[in-house]
Amino acid sequence: MLAAVGLSMADKLGGGFPYLMLLLPLVAGVCVSWQQAVNGHVKNAAGSAYAGTFFNFVAGTGALSVIFLVHAVAVGLPSRLPTEPYVYLGGLVGISFITIAVAAVQKLGVLLLGLCTITGQLVGSLALDLLLPHGDTQVTAATVAGVALALAAVAVAALSGGRTGRVVASSGVTRAAASERVDGPGAV
Repeated sequence: MLAAVGLSMADKLGGGFPYLMLLLPLVAGVCVSWQQAVNGHVKNAAGSAYAGTFFNFVAGTGALSVIFLVHAVAVGLPSRLPTEPYVYLGGLVGISFITIAVAAVQKLGVLLLGLCTITGQLVGSLALDLLLPHGDTQVTAATVAGVALALAAVAVAALSGGRTGRVVASSGVTRAAASERVDGPGAV
């Protein structure tokens, strides 16, 4: 996967590239992995993917509200809101992403979910660069090859796992006890 990302960006790197800024998405990626594992715990404890989604957005809304208030006091309120309707879809996309991730992490595990997420971002980025080019963006053979390599990496990781019914987070309940709780005592 790292080779795929490197290959897709190889021809875009140069002297003016802000290499130090690569630390920010790296730290964000570590945080997202931790978040997915915690979401797996929440889903197991609550029995619903919606509980993890709800609490992610309650925490996010609270944090953004504090940041907004501090910014408003320090800089002032914006003179106008954006007029493009699509910029307001971010919350709905975020809710969809978190719900899907919370539901998928228990079966896929954090690593495979992360690989799928990165590959999805590469495929989505390629589609956006092809369909809605912006600025001096150029899609090169290296970019397409990197996306193809990422898809191959996900396939290899998925096929080499060979385990089904992975549990990311244990709620302290054994499989037998969980089966009795779902199917009833003595169920086969």
